[in-house]
Amino acid sequence: MCIRYSRGLYFWYLGKLVYPTANAATNSAMLKFHMDESGLGKNKDEQVCCVGGFATQNSSWKTFQKHWSNVLAEYGIDEFHSKEFWQRRKDGGLCGKYAEWSFAKANRFMGRLLRLISSYNLHLLSGTISLEDFFSYPVSQRKYLTGAVYHSNKQEFITSGKPNAAYFVPFNLVIIRGLELGAKQKEMVHFVFDEQNEFSPKALERIAEMRKFDNSSLTQFLGDTVYCSSFRVPALQCADLAAFTCREFYKRKMYGLPIMAEDRGVVTPMEVFGVIIRRRNHRIFKLQRAEMDGILKKSTIDLKIKW
Repeated sequence: MCIRYSRGLYFWYLGKLVYPTANAATNSAMLKFHMDESGLGKNKDEQVCCVGGFATQNSSWKTFQKHWSNVLAEYGIDEFHSKEFWQRRKDGGLCGKYAEWSFAKANRFMGRLLRLISSYNLHLLSGTISLEDFFSYPVSQRKYLTGAVYHSNKQEFITSGKPNAAYFVPFNLVIIRGLELGAKQKEMVHFVFDEQNEFSPKALERIAEMRKFDNSSLTQFLGDTVYCSSFRVPALQCADLAAFTCREFYKRKMYGLPIMAEDRGVVTPMEVFGVIIRRRNHRIFKLQRAEMDGILKKSTIDLKIKW
């Protein structure tokens, strides 16, 4: 009996959602991605969920992490988290470990981090999804969008997906796009995600499903996928910066809000994101209604199935 799965078309369509297109010269061999999420995508009130981070060869990550830790140590910071850096008190002042800092010091610190990122050949990869659009689909379609495997002979899903967690749409996307980058250079690709307990078991299950059901040649380049503490892996703190600022930018872009400096005291997430993407060494995927309609249209699912 010939069993046909719908995964191949799903993978193929994700590969078409590039925005913007990076220069071909930037596609140097990618060995290890460090990725983080901003927003878990569990309800539409979060507006946007982003999974993103950077890739480069492992040897470069070793020196990058040393330099990143040195900058933090110089400023007396043990671990960087974007949300804490941009959090504000009622009087507009900085919070947490930055509470005693002046705006000028905060800007100098962020400038050091951005110059460090720019000095390395880091390739930004991120996926952002509109949660209002995602949750407008029925459960069966959200299952497919989040990676459920559909058995076309049995006319049923044989894995569950995660229809109430949009996180898995950009998660699937960055895995597949990362594998495409690795395949171009015939390099094994390894993924390191920031540690979180809520979705990591399901995410690792999705990786195993990809290995089992993918009918393309991409998974031959899939190496290790692990979740680690950002305290122990400083490159994940850099991924946090990428995911957070990307989400803040696309939250405004997708919902028609003005993209402007909200706090002239400290550089804003949108301004930081602008610096990160200035070198155009990036692939950014946005997932709104049109893109998700395209994924579903290319699937082999009968969308009129009753559940």
